[in-house]
Amino acid sequence: MSKEGNKDSENTVKLFKRSIRRAIIALSYAERLLSKALEDYGPDQSIRYPSTAYFLPAIRTADGEGINRLGQLPVILNEMRARVKEGEVTFAMSRQADESTAYASEIIETLTLLRDGEQDYSWTDFLDLI
Repeated sequence: MSKEGNKDSENTVKLFKRSIRRAIIALSYAERLLSKALEDYGPDQSIRYPSTAYFLPAIRTADGEGINRLGQLPVILNEMRARVKEGEVTFAMSRQADESTAYASEIIETLTLLRDGEQDYSWTDFLDLI
């Protein structure tokens, strides 16, 4: 195999590892925020994105899950965490890690909206539910 082929392979492995590490960090942060939110608001607390006709959009699109209560998030977060395996550095695992990062990011944003209240999010181009 040529030197260039080895370099490409090394770069690919580095990219996959970064993706997996990013997912672990995002999931850990989401888990910490979720634990605090459950403690503060309880599992029956309603959650949503402001001015949307959707539940949590990324999770709804990927899984079809209609998430609208805080108590529904731990199951999803734990499932995403279980799917990310740090020692499995493959394209498939990297792709799974990226999906898990998207879920964690949406959970983090949802919990931020819950904590801070609805702000002006007109830049998101969501449907207005007037």
